Amino acid sequence: QASTSSAVYSGPIEITKNGAVVHAMSTHAKLDDSPVAASEPFEVQTTPPVFSPEGGIGVGSLKITISTQEGDHAFCTMDGSKPTASSTRCDGTMEIKRNDIFVRAIAVRDGLADSPVAVSELFTLHAHPPHCDPNGGSYEHMVQVSLQYPGEGFYQILYSKDGSIPWPDPSVVKETPSEDSGQEDEPNAPPRSEEHTSELQSP
Repeated sequence: QASTSSAVYSGPIEITKNGAVVHAMSTHAKLDDSPVAASEPFEVQTTPPVFSPEGGIGVGSLKITISTQEGDHAFCTMDGSKPTASSTRCDGTMEIKRNDIFVRAIAVRDGLADSPVAVSELFTLHAHPPHCDPNGGSYEHMVQVSLQYPGEGFYQILYSKDGSIPWPDPSVVKETPSEDSGQEDEPNAPPRSEEHTSELQSP
């Protein structure tokens, strides 16, 4: 409640706490004090996080930065659900290892309401192109060529020797890691050094 010992108004009041209510009264040299006036509660929200980049295409994985105001903390989801203060903490830099996802994030600060949900643009990840060893050259009769996948996780290398473009079987359904997996590769994923060897015969 306001009283004659309260702060004297001299300009706009800065509200920095969520739910604050302003109480005020007027005094006059020749009149009785006014009744106390009370504002409605003020909702003061935390500033939403900012993604950098906001979306895009990467190979294998993609690192993004989630920026907040000093003193704020960011929490994210990547499964389409609304983030809360119980979601994964994602201040600073994080690595995306899943394809075709949107990152949702909120900023949280003590004393303020949680920020509105910030939603990134779409993040798309391509598999690493295979390495060919040897990568061309002149040979007699025959040469053995190894194809190596330089990334991690489950993969399959498709190839051709007749100049046609390799194309995946559309009936094969790709597995998508669950949110609980933490984007980590499965423990039985083939090692990144696995080789696919083909013998190319000279004409």
